[in-house]
Amino acid sequence: MTILQSVSTTVDKNDVIRPLGSFENLFDLYTQRLPVQFSVIAELDSVVNPDDVRAALLKLQAAQPLLAVGVSRSGTTASFYRSANPIDLVVAPSGTPWEKVAIADQARALDVTTAPLARCTVVAHAHSSTIVMTFAHQIADGMSAAATLRDLVRALNGVELVARPMPAAQETLLAEAFEARPITPSEAPAQTNESPVQARLLENDESPVLSRLGSVRDFDSTPPDISSLVWPAELTSRVLACTRAQSTTLHALLTAAAVRVMFAETNRGSLALMNPMDIRRPSGADDSLALYFLSTRMGFTAEKSHDVWALAREIRQHIASAHTLEQLAGMSSGMSAASSSVSRVDDAIGAMVSFANYDVMVSNLGDLGTYEGHASLGSEVGAPLDTLGRRPEVGITDLFGPTMATQIAGSRYSRCRRSTGACAPP
Repeated sequence: MTILQSVSTTVDKNDVIRPLGSFENLFDLYTQRLPVQFSVIAELDSVVNPDDVRAALLKLQAAQPLLAVGVSRSGTTASFYRSANPIDLVVAPSGTPWEKVAIADQARALDVTTAPLARCTVVAHAHSSTIVMTFAHQIADGMSAAATLRDLVRALNGVELVARPMPAAQETLLAEAFEARPITPSEAPAQTNESPVQARLLENDESPVLSRLGSVRDFDSTPPDISSLVWPAELTSRVLACTRAQSTTLHALLTAAAVRVMFAETNRGSLALMNPMDIRRPSGADDSLALYFLSTRMGFTAEKSHDVWALAREIRQHIASAHTLEQLAGMSSGMSAASSSVSRVDDAIGAMVSFANYDVMVSNLGDLGTYEGHASLGSEVGAPLDTLGRRPEVGITDLFGPTMATQIAGSRYSRCRRSTGACAPP
C-alpha cells in the first residue's frame, strides 16, 4: 500500500501567488492521501520529436500559470507558489497504445508535495504520435485540460502562446461575475451552514438514494481497466440528429443510457446521478487551465429508466435549470461556506466522499467552443488549413479523456471523446 505524506513546503513570500480557494483546497488535501488525477490524450497526425515536446511544454508553462506552481502549506493558509521546475516528460516505447499509458498514469501518483502538478508522456508511432498529459485535479478540469493540450500542439507548430493571468479561484470567479450583474436582494445566492461532510449540491427532492454515503479505499498503485470504443462519424451524426428531434442532447442521451444499463446490471430500485457542469460560459471565464466545475445530482427509480428519451429530456432540463449564473453562484457560495473550515486531510476525505455520493456519472469534453478570443480546439482537429491557407505541421486527429480515478470504493468510470463520441467504458 502506498500512502502519500503531507509535506509542509516553505517558500519565499515573494513567490506566493494566491491562496487556494475552498474547492481547490478540498482537492489538494484529499490528494495528499488519495490521488485524484486525470489524463487527456491527443492523437497527432505526425511523428513529433521528444525534444520539441519539451520545448513546447516550457512555452506552455510560461503561458499557463497553474502549470508552473506548487502548493505550500507552511503558513496559516494553503497557497499556490511559483516554481521554475519543468514538467516531467516520459518517452514511452514506440507504438504503446494510449490506454496503456493512461493506465500507468493512474497507477503512479503525482507527487503533489512538489511542483509542477502535471506530467506528460509522448509516444511515437510509424506515422503519428500520442501525447498524454496528466493533471492533479486541484489545478484543472477536463475542459481546460483539453484546451491546454490544444495549446501544446500550437506551440509544437511554432505559435507564440500568449501568457495568461493567474485564474481566480472558482468561488471568487462566480461571486464576482454574479455581483457584476444588476440584481435585487431576492436574487442573492443562498448560503448554507452545513458541515463539510453534510454539504450537498443541488439535489432532486425525490432522491432518498442521495443519503447513501460511500467509502474510500487506500491507494495501492493497482492499475485500473481502461478501454475505448469509437463511434464512426456517420453514426455520431445520426445520433445527434435523433437527439435534436427528441428535444434533448447527446450528453443527456449518453447519461440516460448509462442509467438504464446500470439499472439492468444491478437490479437496484434507485440510483443517484451526478451531472458535472462547466462554469465557463455562464461566468464569462476563458479556457485557461483551472478547476472550474460544479455538479448537480438527481435520484431515479428503476421505472423511470424504461423510456430512455423521456429520461434524457428530464436530465437535459435538470442540467439547464441549474446551469445559470444565479444557480451556479448559489451552489458555489454554499460549497465555499461549508468547506471553508476544512484544514485536515481526514475532513477533506469526508467532504469528498459526500461530494462523490452518486452511482452514475458521465463526463465528456463537449463543445470546447471559443472563450474570450482563444481559438477553439477545432482549429487543430484534423489539421485544417489556417487563416493563411497553410496546413499545420502537427494536427490533432483524436482527443480522448478524461481518464480518472478518485479512490472511491467500487467506482467505475466512463469518459467520452470529443468529436466523434467515443467512450471509454468501465
